[in-house]
Amino acid sequence: MPDRLPPHAIAIIGMAGRFPAARSVAELWRLLDEGREATSWPSDAQLLAAGESRAALADPNYVKAALVLPDMEAFDAGFFGFTPREGAILDPQHRHFLEACWEALEDAGHAPSRFKGAVGVFGGCGMQAYMARNLLSNPKLVDEIGLFLLRHTGNDKDFLTTRVSYLFNLSGPSVGVQTACSTSLVAVHVACQSLLSGECDMALAGGVSIEVPHGRGYRYAEGEILSSDGHCRAFDDDADGTLFGSGAGVVVLRRLDDALADGDQIYAVIRGSAVNNDGAAKAGYLAPSVDGQSRAAAEALVVAEADPASIGFIEAHGTGTRVGDPIELTALQSAYRGARDIAIGSVKTNIGHLDTAAGVASLIKAALCLKHETIAPSLNFSRPNTRFAFAESPFRVAAQKRAWPRGETRRRAAVNSLGVGGTNAHVILEEAPPRPASPASAIPQLVPLSAKTPQALEALTAKWRDFLAAPPSDLNLRDAAFTMQEGRERFAHRRCLVGRTPEALRASLASAQVGEAKAPAPKVVLMFPGGGAQYPGAGKTLYESEPAFRAAVEECFAAMPTGAPKDLRALMFARGAEDAEARAALEQPMQSLLSVFVIEYALARMWRAWGVRPAAVIGHSAGEYAAAAITGVMTLADALATVALRGEIFAAAPAGGMVSVRAPEAWVRAHMGEELDLAVLNAPELCVVSGAEEALAAFVERAAGAGVECARVRINVAAHSRMLDAGLARFRAHLERVRLSAPDAPFISNLTGDWADPAALTSADYWVRHLRETVRFSDGLRAAARDGDAILLEVGPGRALSALAEMQSLARPPRAIAASLPGADQQTCDHTAALEAAGALWAHGVEIDFARLRGEGPARRVSLPTYAF
Repeated sequence: MPDRLPPHAIAIIGMAGRFPAARSVAELWRLLDEGREATSWPSDAQLLAAGESRAALADPNYVKAALVLPDMEAFDAGFFGFTPREGAILDPQHRHFLEACWEALEDAGHAPSRFKGAVGVFGGCGMQAYMARNLLSNPKLVDEIGLFLLRHTGNDKDFLTTRVSYLFNLSGPSVGVQTACSTSLVAVHVACQSLLSGECDMALAGGVSIEVPHGRGYRYAEGEILSSDGHCRAFDDDADGTLFGSGAGVVVLRRLDDALADGDQIYAVIRGSAVNNDGAAKAGYLAPSVDGQSRAAAEALVVAEADPASIGFIEAHGTGTRVGDPIELTALQSAYRGARDIAIGSVKTNIGHLDTAAGVASLIKAALCLKHETIAPSLNFSRPNTRFAFAESPFRVAAQKRAWPRGETRRRAAVNSLGVGGTNAHVILEEAPPRPASPASAIPQLVPLSAKTPQALEALTAKWRDFLAAPPSDLNLRDAAFTMQEGRERFAHRRCLVGRTPEALRASLASAQVGEAKAPAPKVVLMFPGGGAQYPGAGKTLYESEPAFRAAVEECFAAMPTGAPKDLRALMFARGAEDAEARAALEQPMQSLLSVFVIEYALARMWRAWGVRPAAVIGHSAGEYAAAAITGVMTLADALATVALRGEIFAAAPAGGMVSVRAPEAWVRAHMGEELDLAVLNAPELCVVSGAEEALAAFVERAAGAGVECARVRINVAAHSRMLDAGLARFRAHLERVRLSAPDAPFISNLTGDWADPAALTSADYWVRHLRETVRFSDGLRAAARDGDAILLEVGPGRALSALAEMQSLARPPRAIAASLPGADQQTCDHTAALEAAGALWAHGVEIDFARLRGEGPARRVSLPTYAF
C-alpha cells in the first residue's frame, strides 16, 4: 500500500467496556452489527421499584425508556483488596472503571506485573451522584467514616485514575481528564501524547458515567437535549434529542512500533488526534461551535498526514438534537472539503449518550468497524436533516449495515467528540497493519486459567467453555497459550486446558485438575516406575516433537553398552502399541528394562527443561537406576550397563513369576510359605510375592480360600527372589567397577523405605541387595508424604503405580499424582498426557517454564476471554 504510517502512530491493542444491554465489547459489537437499540421499556411496577414516584409516572411528558447497565450494582470488591463495606462505599463509576481497566489489560495480553515499562492511566467520570444520594444521605455513615475518607477513598473525580495506578502498581502518569462529553476521547489524545513523549510505554485511556438513580425513565421538555419518545435519531429530520445511558470504556494503547515488535494484537491504529476549545466564538457557553469542531478535525487530519478523501467512515458525536447535528455536520464538511461518499453514523442511536464515556464508546465502535470490515448501521434514520444540505456534502448516513473490506488502500475512520464547555476532540484511525496468519501448532498446547477465588475460576471456565464452543475461525492455539501464559496474572485458584484443537481444549475441561497455589510451593518428588509397563510407541510423540526429550533419548542410545539389542530404538519408536511382535520383543528382560530406563531418563530430563526442579526422587525396583542416573549416583553409561546386566541375569534365571496380593505384609508373610519371597510392598495392603510357578500356584489357592484377591504380574521372572541368587556375584563384580557417587538430591531407598544415607548409595553392596531384597515402596511413599507437602510425579511409560490410591490412609497423603505418559491401552497422545501433568503441577503451585512447552517459533497475543468479575 502506498501510504506509509507516520512515526507517531499509536496502536489500540486492547479494549474493554460495559454498555447498556452489553456486558462486554464483544456483546456491544453484536448489538451494533445486528442494528439493535439497547433501550428497555420498564413497566410502572419496575419503575416504582427503581424508586420513581407515582407523580412522575403520571406526568404526560414522562418517557418510560431506560438504558440499563447490566450488573450496575455488582462489584468484585475482594479482587481489588476491598472489604465488602469498602466496596459498597466506592462509587459505581470507580468500580466499573477498575474492572474495565483490568479487562482491557487482559484483552491486550499484558499483565501489569509482567509488563516491562511505565504504564499510564488517563480517564474521567461523571458527576458524583452516588456520594450525594447514597452516602451523604446516611448521617451515621458520614459520622463513622468522615467526609474526608468518604471522598478520598473513591467518590471523587480526582481519584478515578490514581486508584487504578495504585491497585495495579502502575508507575506512569495518572491523569484525571474532565471535559464533559468529550472527556474520554480527550483522555485518549492525552494518552497518545504521553506515549509519544516517552512518559509511558503503555497507556490505559477511557471514561465512565453511571446514572444514579438507575433504571428510570426521564421527563421530556421541549427544546432540551432529551428525546421525546426514547429514541435517538441522529441526522434524521425528525431528530428531537438523545437519551442518556450508563457505561464504561477503556482502550489500551502502545506506540505502533513497540506493539508490532511485541506481537500485540491491534484493533486499529491512531494516525493522529487533535484537541481544542471553542473559546467564545459561539452562541453561548452550552452551545457547540462550527469553527471549533472544524479546526480540531482539520488539525487531526494534518497530524495524521491523511487526505480527507481517504476517510471512509466518521463516527460522529451525533446526539440527534435539532441544532447539534447540523452544527456538527457543517463543521465536519468544512474540514473534509474535497472528500466524497463518507459514511457517517452515531453509536448514540444504539446505546444513548454515555456522557463522559461517550467519546471512548465512539472510538471503540469505529475500531470494531475496521476490525470486522463492516460499517455498523446508524439507527432510526429515514429522512436527512433538512437543516443541513446533505446532497452538497460528502456525507451519507450509514443507515444500513454494509461491508467494508480491506482493499488496495488502507481504510480509515474518524471519530468526533465535543463537550459542553467547548472542548473538542477528533481522532483519525486506520486499519491495523496486515497480520500474517500464525502457523498452526504441530503439538498440543497448554492454556492456563487462574482466578482469585474458586467461584471466579468456575465462572472463567464457563466463559472458556462458551468461547471454545464457537471459537474464531483464525484462532491459533499456540498464540492462545502464549497469551494466557505470559499475558495474564497468575492467581491462586487454577486449572489448565490441554489440546491440539479447540474441541480438544474444550473436552479437557472435564478432566483438568483444579488446584490452589500456596506458598511455599509443594515439593516435587520424581517417581520412577519399574519394569512391566513398557510398550511399543511409548513416548513416540514426545520423541518427534519435544527437543529435550529427544535429546535425552539420543544421549541414552549414544551411551548404550555394546551388548544392547540393536533394534531397540525401532521397537520403541518405529512400531506401534498394536504391533504384537514388537510387544513380545519388548517383554524380553533386557529390552524391557532398557526401554523403561530410556523413557524414564528422557522424561526426567524433559521435566527439568520444563522448569521442574525435583526436591527428591524415588524409584520402584528397576526405576531406581534411572533415579540414580538423574541424581548423579551413576553416570548414564554405567546406569545403562547396569540395567542391561540386570536384564541378562533375569534372562538366565530359572523360570518363575510374581503375584500381586491384596493383603497386608504380615498376612502375606504368614501365609506365603518357605518357598516364596516377599518381593514388593506397594501399599499397606498391596504386596507382591515372587518365586517358582508351583509354589505361586499353591499360594494363590490358599489365598483364594481365605478370600484374599490375587493377580498374576505380567512377567516370567521371579524378581527380588532367591531365584536370582546365581547371578548376584556377577552383578557385584560389575558394580565394583562402577564409580558410585553421592546423589545430588534427596533419595528415597527401596531397601529401607526411607531417606537413603548418601554414603550407602556409593556401595556396591547396596545395589546387590537392591536387586535381591524386598522393594519397600509403600514405606518410601510414606517417607515422601512425611517430609511435608509433596506432589509425586510419575516419570515412566504407563500409569504403572496404582499404589498411591492405596495411600490415602496416610495422615498427610500427597496432594496429587501426575502421570507423564498414558498406558498402551489409553487413546491419549504422549505429549498431551505430559502437558496435562504439567498443568496439574502448575495448578498446585509448581512453577513451569511455559516457553519450553509451546514449541519453537514466534507467538503473538490474541483476544481471549477475560477475568470473570
